[in-house]
Amino acid sequence: MESAKSSIGANVNPAMEPPCHSSASRMTSVRSLTALDMDTTLIAVVELSLSSWLVAGIVPGVERQPLKKLKTDESALLALLNRWRDEAVRLRT
Repeated sequence: MESAKSSIGANVNPAMEPPCHSSASRMTSVRSLTALDMDTTLIAVVELSLSSWLVAGIVPGVERQPLKKLKTDESALLALLNRWRDEAVRLRT
């Protein structure tokens, strides 16, 4: 059994590099090698609270950046994302 113990998110093994070096190299190894194509990618950010959800988006082909406040309803969120996707597809043709 090893003498060093660790917990979630922490490594207490003194033989390892300091966290700032190891976390930087770890982040480098998990970066995507595929570039984000802003002309074809729908980006949505959802801020969740118990009473409502705030949804912001970057929709390809749309100049404005839509912002919508929804009730906490998964169906409404999916409908909004589908509407934004359909709008982007319509503008591409």
